[in-house]
Amino acid sequence: MANDISSRSWFIDTAGAGVIYQPQEFIKFIEVVGGAAGAQGGAMATINDRNGKNIVTALYQTVLAGEIQTYNLENWFEGLIVPTLGVGVTLRVHIK
Repeated sequence: MANDISSRSWFIDTAGAGVIYQPQEFIKFIEVVGGAAGAQGGAMATINDRNGKNIVTALYQTVLAGEIQTYNLENWFEGLIVPTLGVGVTLRVHIK
């Protein structure tokens, strides 16, 4: 699939070193939705701004599939990069 940033709720399912969104954006909250089961303490997702500054590092809290984590941010960020996503993990980035 491909990342979709065409609405106010972005759907991210593809990680990469490139910038997904370049301009400044106001992120209300991010939902990290697990796919396959992962090792407890392993990386689910790493989310950075365009300068490489870490916004969220989501780690598996359980060994069960389908884990959901919500990060309430309510802040401005300079762009978006998602260098790491676990197997089947997707992000819902809710912007203002």
